[in-house]
Amino acid sequence: MYSADTVLDALLFPAPLQSNVDMLRSQFAQVGNIVNPAQREFMMQAQAAFEDHYSQEALRRDAQIVKEHMGVGQAYQTMVLELLEVDEIQMASPLMQNYIMACPEIHALYKKQQVEGFYETYVPAEPEAALWQDVYYQRACQGVVVDEGEGKLQYFYSEDEVELTFDEQIRIQHTWDALRIHLRGERDPTSVTNQDL
Repeated sequence: MYSADTVLDALLFPAPLQSNVDMLRSQFAQVGNIVNPAQREFMMQAQAAFEDHYSQEALRRDAQIVKEHMGVGQAYQTMVLELLEVDEIQMASPLMQNYIMACPEIHALYKKQQVEGFYETYVPAEPEAALWQDVYYQRACQGVVVDEGEGKLQYFYSEDEVELTFDEQIRIQHTWDALRIHLRGERDPTSVTNQDL
């Protein structure tokens, strides 16, 4: 039986390419030869932690966990989640990336190329479409009344076959609120490489 942390790590962080593991091992070997004794102790601890996660035994263990819990991993990919922290947002599933990119402020910044927009994993269905034409925006706002200011209210209705529950819509709205707060900071919440805005 594996700890919950071990299972979650295996499901959220896929196995790295073997070439990357080999490259990091060679880096440890090269750096280990040129550091002073105090640094060497730190390097040995770092290398031990690395081996705990990326040894052949650990990689086989993680593959077995993923195989046993594949339904959990697949469910995560199709769940609408409330993501509040930058780290959670940056690690969002492809489904949630679509809802994050449908946030009006994120959408506008993405159009101006001022946010990364989940580089290489997010592809807008219709890059030139207006926000209100985005199917994920329509799903998130289906039946929602939005105050556009100046006494204007907007009611959204969509004939899309996928209909979110009220709870799912609330989770998306809370995620959008968190995004608005994070946009005031320095980190791009849509950057998988943790870039600055």
